[in-house]
Amino acid sequence: MYTASEKLAIIRLVEESELSIRRTLREIKVSRTSFYRWYRAYEESGLDGLERSEEHTSELQSQFRI
Repeated sequence: MYTASEKLAIIRLVEESELSIRRTLREIKVSRTSFYRWYRAYEESGLDGLERSEEHTSELQSQFRI
């Protein structure tokens, strides 16, 4: 799981990359689904959106632990 600051760093890296989004994400081993979820959350709410998505993921993980 990535922290909000790590997600932001990934967003910046993808934005600044000369490679395509798909290729950049493949190179850094981040799924496109995750990236676009983070990107949308960041566009809508800034860093708070990335932190909220982090909380949501943590809640889901605790619900499904065995």
